[in-house]
Amino acid sequence: MKSELLSLEYICTPGKGSPVLQDFSMELFRGEIVGLLTMNSREISSLVEILTGQTAPQSGRISYNNKPLLSSYPGRKSPIIVLGRRSQLIDDFNIAENIFVLRRGFGKYLINRKTLEDQAAAMLEKLGIAFPSTSYVRDLSVLEKLIIQIAKSHILRYPVIVLRELSAFLSDDDLARLLPFLKELASGGQTFLVLDSTSSVVGKVSSRVLLLHKGRNLWNFREGEFSPALLERFFKVDRGSPPSGPDTESPGELVLSLEDGASALQARKGSVLVAIDPEGGRICRMMEFLKGCGAAGDLKLRLRGRIIPQPGPRLLLKKGIALIGEDPLEGQLYPQLSALDNLVFPMGEKVPFFWQRRRFRENVARQYEALFSSDALNCRISALSSTDRLTLAYMRWHVYSPDLVILFRPFSTVDGRLEELIISHMSRLLEKGIGLLILTSNLWELSALKEKLPVQIQRLPPLS
Repeated sequence: MKSELLSLEYICTPGKGSPVLQDFSMELFRGEIVGLLTMNSREISSLVEILTGQTAPQSGRISYNNKPLLSSYPGRKSPIIVLGRRSQLIDDFNIAENIFVLRRGFGKYLINRKTLEDQAAAMLEKLGIAFPSTSYVRDLSVLEKLIIQIAKSHILRYPVIVLRELSAFLSDDDLARLLPFLKELASGGQTFLVLDSTSSVVGKVSSRVLLLHKGRNLWNFREGEFSPALLERFFKVDRGSPPSGPDTESPGELVLSLEDGASALQARKGSVLVAIDPEGGRICRMMEFLKGCGAAGDLKLRLRGRIIPQPGPRLLLKKGIALIGEDPLEGQLYPQLSALDNLVFPMGEKVPFFWQRRRFRENVARQYEALFSSDALNCRISALSSTDRLTLAYMRWHVYSPDLVILFRPFSTVDGRLEELIISHMSRLLEKGIGLLILTSNLWELSALKEKLPVQIQRLPPLS
């Protein structure tokens, strides 16, 4: 019988209006891969914060090896490490150097590099990893970086490895390649906790699945019991529904049609369409295609009736379609430019160098400065708060005024405190007559949007 490793009992964490976690309990045993499925990104963030000691629960008990978690490792490293979208490796080091970077003597070059590489190669071979230990991290794929981070965590003897929101950065093929590696480590006693809002990811990777809803344990699926179809018992989402929320005007001009043989999305100017895909695979495929990164397959994109065989962000923008990816705070702004430059720069797609005109810049600054912190528009991106950067990511499209903005999982990578800000920015875009197409797999996001915006909901079938 497997021994209990980590236990959370009746955990409560504070939140705005109501607790984020409320009487939440969970047990992890050695050698398990446990999935925790929640449709609320705030619950994932809150759980990560208490597991890593960033915040203390309002009430409840956390035990590790039957001792209080915080007192189980005084003066030593935490038994829990969290791995996710952002790599913790150093790109300019090779794999061996990344694994041994914390070893005493490494920084002073007292350890022979060849020795390090040979030791790392032996460890990787034992774990079934075929990458040369001399490979530089910057040359690895996203999946390969994650595998090396997991291997490093295992070598450093972290008893619990938390994998956070794999659906945000791994494809189905990546997951298929990752699973045998996780199972092999688990068979040797390594424990994994998989936190995600996508049922297909949790179902594929985990042996046991916990369902968390409104901060409480909703169900505990034993090994072999869970399937995404069972979520219909707990979350009812119609395949199609009329607009809900505030009153809406008659449908606007049809801007975009995206078809893939099993479904067809039709987005209109001045309206909000939420495409809900609980398993997540279909919307990931759609977004990769729209960004120009994925093969078309059976996907067909029509803009005002005209087929676009090979889209991409710049081509779509010229056609009046803007994209906001899953993490608008990373990689979607220009760090070498000021906030004001970023706000007006997209206008250069309409009229070359128009964004540099002094009078235009002054008018934009006057119109939008109230939405930002004092003097934020004159700062570089690195100096901005997360609130100002998020506002910038949305309001630059308010300035540009496209016909449609496509948003991919808009709440999944931001702090829960920013969700109301995102919805307010969506409202501003809508008030200007800009249509919104929201692609999400998070049923909690859907309920939050329905309360604030006049949304049309379309349920997408799972990928076969």
